[in-house]
Amino acid sequence: MVTSGSLAAAVVSSWTLLLQPLISSASGWDSIFPTQNTGWLCPDGPCLANSSNHYYVVSSSVPNYVEVAISQAKVYSYDYTDLAMIGQSSNTSLTDVVYTMDDNLESIGAWALYDCYDPVNSSRCDWAQVYFDNSQMWSNRSNADLLRKVACHETGQSVGLVHGIDSSNSTGGSASNTAPWLGCMMRGWPAEVGLGSTNAAQINDYY
Repeated sequence: MVTSGSLAAAVVSSWTLLLQPLISSASGWDSIFPTQNTGWLCPDGPCLANSSNHYYVVSSSVPNYVEVAISQAKVYSYDYTDLAMIGQSSNTSLTDVVYTMDDNLESIGAWALYDCYDPVNSSRCDWAQVYFDNSQMWSNRSNADLLRKVACHETGQSVGLVHGIDSSNSTGGSASNTAPWLGCMMRGWPAEVGLGSTNAAQINDYY
């Protein structure tokens, strides 16, 4: 989940991010579910996706500026990993995640939210939804970097990436939620709009 308090205004260089989409790294960190510090079972938090083919649907309720952010997160971050994000025009038995809009997230201080509705087991999810808050997205529709960061963050949760506090190192310690190596999974600004090479490596390990 991305909260409004964690997304203060900041200027991020789009050109740098496009040329270097995976620039953060931190050795020895586990940032994908399950870690030593994830205290939940699927579907009670971010879960691993069902396979390396990640089929997604952008619902008709999603406005163009959010759809562009989802596409940019895919092209400039996830396409650099072993995960294959495959767009679909409608929900099918293959669909892993549906992106849609919501009118009530702002009331709980959230910009977006991931929910798994069909867990395969205690680790993997077969079908999930990502909700973007209509009001927050509309208010920031001209800030392409921020919207892309939110899309990258929620897509990350749909494949099991976690916040810093839920990551772990070899001794069981956790990172700060604002550790720069978290890339778009970082909570707060300034933050990378891209995935970050540590998270990319974690995705490649699992998928």
